[in-house]
Amino acid sequence: MSDGVFVPARSAALLSRLLDLDRRRVQWRGSDAEVDAVLNAWRQVVMAFTNHQLGQPGFAGETAVASTLKPDAHCDQQLPLSPAKVANLLEITEQAVTKAAREGRLDGLQVAGRWQFSREAVAIYKTNRSTRHGER
Repeated sequence: MSDGVFVPARSAALLSRLLDLDRRRVQWRGSDAEVDAVLNAWRQVVMAFTNHQLGQPGFAGETAVASTLKPDAHCDQQLPLSPAKVANLLEITEQAVTKAAREGRLDGLQVAGRWQFSREAVAIYKTNRSTRHGER
C-alpha cells in the first residue's frame, strides 16, 4: 500500500479548477489536519505552476513537491487580473482576451460589466493555446 502519490503540476492545476478545490479547501479547513495539509500543499503547487506558465519564478518542478515552496510566497495570486494585464502576460491584444472569454476558451468572470481572470485560468489557457499551436 502506498503512502502517497505524485501528481504532475499541470494535472493538479486542472483538477483544482474542475473540482473547485480552493473553495473546498476553505470549507473543510480545520476538520482534519492531514486533509488541511494536503489541500494547502496542493494549492501551493498549483500557484507555483501557474506562475511558471506565466513566465514568473517560483516553480519547483514538474511534479508536486510543496515543501520546497514558501507558504505565503504567492498570496497576491487571489487578486483578479484585468484583460489588459492578461493581454500583457499572454502577449496578445485585449480584444483577443475578451473574445476568448466570450467564446469560453478563457475562463473568466464578468463583474459589473468588466472581465476578471484568475492566474490559474490564464495559465490553463496559455497551456491549451500552446498545445493547439504546436508550441509545446
